[in-house]
Amino acid sequence: MNKKIAIQFYGHIRTYEKCFLSFFENIINPNIEDNYSIDIFIHTWDEFNTITKGVWHNKYNFYPTLSSKKLTSFDIKKIIEIYNPKKIIIDKVLDKHRSLIFEDHHKNATDFSFETVVKMRKEYEKNKSFKYDYILTSRLDIYFFSKFKINTFIDIYKYNSCMRQVPLPEKYILTHIDTTFKVLDIRYPTDAPLFFISNFDIDRLKDLFYKSDTLIIFCDYKKNIDFKILREVDEIYLRDINLTQLPYKLGQVMVTNSKSLLGYIKMPFMLFFITYKHNKEEKIYQEKIKKDPSSKLQPLEFYIDYKEALKEKECFTYKLGEEFIKSSKNWYWGGYIKFIFKDVPRLKREYNKN
Repeated sequence: MNKKIAIQFYGHIRTYEKCFLSFFENIINPNIEDNYSIDIFIHTWDEFNTITKGVWHNKYNFYPTLSSKKLTSFDIKKIIEIYNPKKIIIDKVLDKHRSLIFEDHHKNATDFSFETVVKMRKEYEKNKSFKYDYILTSRLDIYFFSKFKINTFIDIYKYNSCMRQVPLPEKYILTHIDTTFKVLDIRYPTDAPLFFISNFDIDRLKDLFYKSDTLIIFCDYKKNIDFKILREVDEIYLRDINLTQLPYKLGQVMVTNSKSLLGYIKMPFMLFFITYKHNKEEKIYQEKIKKDPSSKLQPLEFYIDYKEALKEKECFTYKLGEEFIKSSKNWYWGGYIKFIFKDVPRLKREYNKN
């Protein structure tokens, strides 16, 4: 008899249209291949995203066109067609849901959504007279880059000679590793609510934390590497932002104009003009942030191409611009001479070697 997995989705749908294929490809299909049968349960809201008062990420404006946007009947139909849930509840966003804590429930919208989907799943189990072997909890706006097979991690306790000495307890949770945090502590698995699997009922999100009777297993599945929250602003790629940074602009001018005598003659004037223009644009940007904090760009690690963009900063053009900026700060100590006769030849040697 096949083992059964319940998928519990909670929270806003946000960028689900860009995420669902990655979910089926990396979560659903690999576990079906291991002979699991899978059912899906969804609780969400009638807005793609709700701006909640006091939430830390409001200032980043992660969802510029999705915030307060209502789900249409077409949206609801599409969600049902994609996920084919056993049960789905779409609650109306009320004013109380725009606060961190509901006065009548003493909980927030996240807790309310999670607890609602748990009740839906448990009611289904009761009506069908069975229990799921595993309950996988996640969100609709999570983009998965890598496959997650439950058996890959469970089988370690069966077949690894060392781990057989410490068999799995009655209750356990599989969760990911938060790469943005400096420690892994089983008492407080940071960001576990984004993606976790349990073999028992967890009725409240806070029950993930500070539980002495539950083993939390951190799997080799990493946030921002194997999966990430896909925000609407991730349509703006970090690589494109890098191309607008001063080191890249200056490096591009030097590379382009070093191919002719006329280019060398024009180069100092162009470098001065680009630096002046960039600094002026940066000043305007800072003034804009003061007036409208939501216009601030999100932290770099939130971009979907963060790792690739870091490599872009190692390219010859970017490094050339960085060295020129350094030399400009020490021009009175011969910074430009050092740049021309020492830094440029060194960079060329390094990149020719690589």
